[in-house]
Amino acid sequence: MKTAIADISDENSVKAAIQEGSAFLNKSINCLVNNAGIAQPFLEGTQLQRIQSWQNFISTNLSGAFMMSEACLPFMPHGDASIVHISSVRAHFAEPNSEGYGSAKAGLIGLTRAQAVSLAKHVRVNTVLPGWIDTSGGSMEVTDEDKEWHPVGRIGRPEDIAEAVLFLADSSKAGFITGQELSICGGVTAKLVYPE
Repeated sequence: MKTAIADISDENSVKAAIQEGSAFLNKSINCLVNNAGIAQPFLEGTQLQRIQSWQNFISTNLSGAFMMSEACLPFMPHGDASIVHISSVRAHFAEPNSEGYGSAKAGLIGLTRAQAVSLAKHVRVNTVLPGWIDTSGGSMEVTDEDKEWHPVGRIGRPEDIAEAVLFLADSSKAGFITGQELSICGGVTAKLVYPE
């Protein structure tokens, strides 16, 4: 495995990392998964701190995905390449103080649709919207109530997202799918919730 380190909010850093990675991959990138980002979804602190947090969410979670895409495009084979953005169900559902995170993740859906149309003959572009995914490796405490909140009776696992991304990346299986969003949330977004 070869890794390249980049600050995805910095265009020059992104370009350098993609140049390094593409050289390792014989100048060919079949799939880009834009998964990097700030995960803490809440704006906190003073007004100045909230504005700075907003700018960080947008520059990292949204602009970073755009810059990564732009840097990879010259190395993507025509008609057999895929970009998969990782958004969030929070693009459609909000909690207090989630303006920066939710807006950036909703922006990824707009970016997906625009790129899918602009790049239609060259690259397929889709987005995955994870719900609650246990990324702690099983060390996070999950209650029965947490599980029951999900119609499927459990919270998500990283492999749920990985399988969706692999499917969308594979042109032999998803070659006619572009510009779409796929929610991986255990049915939470389909559930009607009444106030208690």
